[in-house]
Amino acid sequence: MKRTQIYLSNDEWQILQILSRKNKVTMAQLIREAVDKVYAGKKGESFLDALNTVAGIWKNRQDLGKTEDYLKSLREDKRLERLSRR
Repeated sequence: MKRTQIYLSNDEWQILQILSRKNKVTMAQLIREAVDKVYAGKKGESFLDALNTVAGIWKNRQDLGKTEDYLKSLREDKRLERLSRR
């Protein structure tokens, strides 16, 4: 981890101070999380919440067939069939 200094306006500092106390985390942690979300493309907790919401969404579908059968069909070696057609 690297240490750095930044200049904040009074309003920015006050917002971070309030959020820091409310969430019981340091101001530095809030800044790191903001950088991750805005500049590093990390989605944070909302992305994990979305993943948890859609997990297993198709588990009760009857029209899809068994996963094992689908995977087996993908893995079948059909080279001999292709070569015999030539």
